[in-house]
Amino acid sequence: MEINQEIIKMLYQIQWFSKCGIRDYQSDTVIYTNSWVEASEHYNSREWEETTLKARNQLTLYLHNNFSKEYLHWNAIVKEAKIIINTMLSEQLDRTRNEFQLEDVFSECVRWDILNIIMEYSYLSKLRKKYNRFYSEQILYIYSIGHLPCGWEGKWPSGKLVIF
Repeated sequence: MEINQEIIKMLYQIQWFSKCGIRDYQSDTVIYTNSWVEASEHYNSREWEETTLKARNQLTLYLHNNFSKEYLHWNAIVKEAKIIINTMLSEQLDRTRNEFQLEDVFSECVRWDILNIIMEYSYLSKLRKKYNRFYSEQILYIYSIGHLPCGWEGKWPSGKLVIF
């Protein structure tokens, strides 16, 4: 198992946070926040942390139960992915954090999301069609259109994604 290079190329093409504050995406599955302050309240919330952990745990449990041999490579892929994320995003995250006076948890949340996107993509061939690809579909899409996924309203996997 190794990192899916297609996702790395896609991540490098994203115009990070370029549409935050602009309501240009219409969907009945998202709720907009109105400011960086509101976004911060969401990504600092216990609900958001629990939602992202549930999604990550769904992936690791599925792989452990169904593809234990491939799952053995998880830690090595995570280690490599973190290096890629630091190279790709450190400057952008620092710039955004400083410009909008955001706390360090902003960068940590984005890094967590991107790590989970890379991990889902790396195991994509093992995921069944009905598997809820929360990170590689929902979260990636929101980042790709220049927004910040920052919270969840409702009980995951039902509910709505909060974006800025």
